[in-house]
Amino acid sequence: MHPNDKVAQRRERKKANREKRREEQLEREWHREMLELYKSETPKDERVRGV
Repeated sequence: MHPNDKVAQRRERKKANREKRREEQLEREWHREMLELYKSETPKDERVRGV
């Protein structure tokens, strides 16, 4: 195996991980926004328990 292959593999993996982390972050932000929206639009006594 050529030494450069290892470097390229590491770089690819790093890139993939970064993209995955970014997607997860966006998803978390979206969930948080939805939750805020739900809380602001729904009166407390009508909310589903546990939210």
